[in-house]
Amino acid sequence: MATRNSIRINNGIDWIVENRRYERYPVFKHAKIVFEECGTEKICVIQNISPLGAELKVGVEQYIPNRFWLDIRVDQKRYLCRQIWREGARLGLEFIDE
Repeated sequence: MATRNSIRINNGIDWIVENRRYERYPVFKHAKIVFEECGTEKICVIQNISPLGAELKVGVEQYIPNRFWLDIRVDQKRYLCRQIWREGARLGLEFIDE
């Protein structure tokens, strides 16, 4: 799992340092978040992806559960996911085993 650490530089700017096991690749793919318990669907855009997770763009005010399915129709793939972090419309997730 990626970790996000913040460091403060002399001029007072916080920089985020990410430690990842795999590089994320930029993509622009439409997908659906499918709620595990009730099947509700929300549209999202995959911003980048790695073998272990992805970053999505979602509605700022949209509720997204901690666990959900990510349905990527263009690839004919479906992944069970766990939300790791969220900053406004950006959401980081990791793929988990069923």
